[in-house]
Parts: sequence; structure tokens; C-alpha cells
Amino acid sequence: MLDNVRQMGNSDSMDESKVVLVPKVVEDDPRAKEMARMWDIDGTMVVSLNVDAKEDPAMWGIRVADFIRHLARAYEGDATVANRIIQGLNAELSHPTN
Repeated sequence: MLDNVRQMGNSDSMDESKVVLVPKVVEDDPRAKEMARMWDIDGTMVVSLNVDAKEDPAMWGIRVADFIRHLARAYEGDATVANRIIQGLNAELSHPTN
């Protein structure tokens, strides 16, 4: 396992493919707060959100844009990958699948 990340959850009870890693910088910063968790169950997304009712909802739009950039990097992609993700986002917003 990488030195700068830790597993979330109990590795004895969770399949390794279900584990998301927490960056060490998050663990070491007392200002860090978890914003969301997501799971997929047979194509259905299940989420848990940490929403601050006093915060402008537009901040979630900024977070989604940042998340898309992180996803594109995870795919080792560039703007083309980000655009493909955005195409999927727009399709789901226009015609929700669930």
C-alpha cells in the first residue's frame, strides 16, 4: 500500500476492490472535512453527503467541476477525457436513468 494513503473501512470485512484510499494530507489536516461518499449497487448510485445548509449551493457546482478534473487525471487523460465525462453528465441530467 502507498505510504501517503490509508484504507477506509475494515480491510478484514471489505473486498479490496471496494476500498477507497484516503490521502495522507487529509488525515494530517485538522481542517479537512469529508464532503461525500458514493457507492454503486448494480448500477444504482448510493450517496452520503455532508451538506452545510448555510453554504451557497453553487459551491457544489465548483466541487463537481473539480471532481471531473480529478477523474480525468485518474484516467490519465486530458480535456478530451474531461469532455467525455461532461457528455455523460449532460446526458444523465437531461434524461436521468434512476
